[in-house]
Amino acid sequence: MRYTDEFEGRTQSENSAPWEISPRQAWREQFFHRETDPLAKDNAAQRKAAAARRAEHEATQTQRREAYEADQAQRKEAHEAFQTRRREAHAAAQARRRADHAAAQAQPPAEPAPPPDAPAQAKPARKKHSALFWVLLVLLICVGAETVVNLVHTFAGVSTSGDVYYEDGDDGFFYYYDDDDEGALYSDTEAEEYELPAYTGDSSDLSVTLASSAGKTALTYQELYEKCLPSMVSITVTAGSSGGTGSGIILTEDGYILTCNHVVEDSEVCTVLTYDDTSYTATLVGSDAQTDLAILKIEATGLTPAEFGDSDELQVGDEALVIGDPLGSSFRGTLTNGIISGINRSVSSNGYAMTLIQTTAAVNSGNSGGALFNIYGQVVGVVNLKMVTSSSSEATVEGMGMAVPSTTVESIVSQLATEGVVHRPALGITCSSISEATSAITGIPEGLMVQSIYDASDCAAQGIQLYDLITAANGVSVTTVQEFKEVIADLEIGDTVTLTIYRDRNLPEDTLEEDEADSSLSAESEEDAEDEEYEYDYQYYGEITVTLIDSLLTE
Repeated sequence: MRYTDEFEGRTQSENSAPWEISPRQAWREQFFHRETDPLAKDNAAQRKAAAARRAEHEATQTQRREAYEADQAQRKEAHEAFQTRRREAHAAAQARRRADHAAAQAQPPAEPAPPPDAPAQAKPARKKHSALFWVLLVLLICVGAETVVNLVHTFAGVSTSGDVYYEDGDDGFFYYYDDDDEGALYSDTEAEEYELPAYTGDSSDLSVTLASSAGKTALTYQELYEKCLPSMVSITVTAGSSGGTGSGIILTEDGYILTCNHVVEDSEVCTVLTYDDTSYTATLVGSDAQTDLAILKIEATGLTPAEFGDSDELQVGDEALVIGDPLGSSFRGTLTNGIISGINRSVSSNGYAMTLIQTTAAVNSGNSGGALFNIYGQVVGVVNLKMVTSSSSEATVEGMGMAVPSTTVESIVSQLATEGVVHRPALGITCSSISEATSAITGIPEGLMVQSIYDASDCAAQGIQLYDLITAANGVSVTTVQEFKEVIADLEIGDTVTLTIYRDRNLPEDTLEEDEADSSLSAESEEDAEDEEYEYDYQYYGEITVTLIDSLLTE
């Protein structure tokens, strides 16, 4: 039931309140209000203008679509006409070739008739090559390819040694070449040597303290990067007209920097760039080629030292992360991740045997001197090596980076800070390893073969000769340089060690001196070696006791 409120003039329902109005009345009031309200009129004008713009835009879009469709249709028509002409030309050419072939078949060239008594000529048979011919051909191709690769390496400054190689470049990065092999490069011209300015302050109180990871909470990669990046630095070195880059680790707030020896050796100027983009000129506190570590000093304050962890706590499979500058400062502060894939790896590089940590975290030239972190943000190693191969037939080595353990850093830093060098006991000779596999092929006993002898060493005085074989030291069998160093680890300079010597009885006497040994490889002896294979005859010679000397005397 509906009724009318005469005062208001509004139609209401029976259950409506007096102030409620009908939808129609509401529309009427809204319409009249819009007619009298200026703001409503402005809104209407804006709506009309917007509608006009939309209509104009739609018309423009329609014109564009029509133009595009017309252009596409024209292109399609031209393409079809072109394809038709190609098909017709091809069919005409095919028809001409068929006609020419048919004409040639219909009129074969006349051949002179053979004499009546002439024997019939046999058709020459196609020469067939034997399997041996193809094998030799493949071998020749392989030898030629290897020769080309070696020539490329020669002109590119890459030296080959065995199955792997290392580059003699200015990028401040070692490349692994062969276990227990000197791998020294020899040149007819002597290269100019450079040296960084020495630090003249007192650094005797510098040391590295290793903290255990027990009880620590693992960090996310983002947390680790934020914590550790301020402790990393970029290193640039120059020597004459050449230069190189590397990475470094902040040891103290007042500017002691840890890096790799090969990054800064033979350098004239070293520049360190810190996290806040401040550049400093560095001086050299000390360096050690055998462990590949060096300490620099910059005049700075308020730096963020890195926290060092104990590398002896590492296990294969632990997470590992590296922060450094691969390929230089253009990729400064790069974070890579992986795992600890090997512990106590014995690696020879640049004539030195090292015990290193192996990781799958990606490292490249420029990462040298950067930090290897555990998941707690502690430095457990200093990156210094990357494995590579030179054989074109083998895949590139990936995920085999090496780092100096933090336990080695702890023992070396204090010595470098105090004296600038590390004094070690040494025999004064260089050796190459005769492994079990080499022994099985050559018949030479396993051990260390003498390759050179330092004239002032006690080994020379006691009659040790070139190509002698050391099979034991103090009664302990040794087959690698690392094993020998473990035997003499507790000995000091001036202590003695007893060597078990085997000597080749077929070795000529004129090879006892190094210079004579080199000159004995004459053209005539090489021709003789080709005619007759050399036979080794290593027999037990005796025990020789020698005194250990300072390793620095042999450098």
